[in-house]
Amino acid sequence: MELNREQVLQNYKNVDEEAQALAKSIKKDFKYKTGDRYLTGFAIVSQVDDRKELVEIYSYLKKQLKDDTEAATELGIDPEDLVDDEEDVPTICGYPAEDWLEDVKTRKAQLDAIERLNKLEKAKEILKRNLSDDDLFALEMGEVADLMK
Repeated sequence: MELNREQVLQNYKNVDEEAQALAKSIKKDFKYKTGDRYLTGFAIVSQVDDRKELVEIYSYLKKQLKDDTEAATELGIDPEDLVDDEEDVPTICGYPAEDWLEDVKTRKAQLDAIERLNKLEKAKEILKRNLSDDDLFALEMGEVADLMK
């Protein structure tokens, strides 16, 4: 596929716009119910950078829920009888297990967004290297105009 100068410039602008929006989203849109709480034996979910560790944490949490249910059943206790009301749910390290599970999913989505942002930044660098001097000048003057507003 052949691109002309205008298409390269437009692609650069599109990638830059998406990267800026994604960077803002990564900073403000990902909320963790467990906050900075440490999950014993693992880490703070919002700080996990390794997908393998996320899978291990998620698996651990699912097993904890399953093991508690199985233990109650083996003892002849209906797991539903252990819940007094809607707020009396299984907890791990002081938070409902479902909150931990949701936070692992949130972190996975955030890591996906970070990965996408890194790819956009690489694409932006490649596109910028292929812009003409006139296009680079126009982009820089546009940034100056934005700063002066």
